[in-house]
Amino acid sequence: MAEKSSFFTSLNGDRKYKSSDFAEYFSTFIGNGVFPNPSTNLLVTSNGDMTINLSPGFAWINGYMYHNTDNLTLTVEHTDSALKRIDRVVLKCDFINREIKAYVKKGSFASNPVAPDLERGVNAYELSISDIFFLSSSLMFAFNNSNESINSKSLNWLGILFNKTL
Repeated sequence: MAEKSSFFTSLNGDRKYKSSDFAEYFSTFIGNGVFPNPSTNLLVTSNGDMTINLSPGFAWINGYMYHNTDNLTLTVEHTDSALKRIDRVVLKCDFINREIKAYVKKGSFASNPVAPDLERGVNAYELSISDIFFLSSSLMFAFNNSNESINSKSLNWLGILFNKTL
């Protein structure tokens, strides 16, 4: 099909639209990232044990919306006695299961650890919300709460809503 137009009212069922049509539409002017207002949107904080809290907020991934409506508790695995680790709190847009879910993506133990790679394929797309730094032989960890941006492939906030050049 060389030309495509949407979204028109259906007359006798002649117009049927898929969720992918709407996602394609939204992705033309809303980029991937976490909304910056309020500043506590999807903020990751410690609960004082091996769990973390993800605060309520909104994010967009490839035109699909994520909305966390209440504080969400996620469990973090214990650290190694000698090595460090960096985990990532990510939002995973799963195109097979048709959902976006938050989870902790465990990194590898190392003396100089790096954060785990994000999945960015046809079946799933992950958005980084926060990095969690674990010190060796400690229950202590620190957060990097900068969220992934539409303007950068690094960790930052979604800065603007209309990011596409017309």
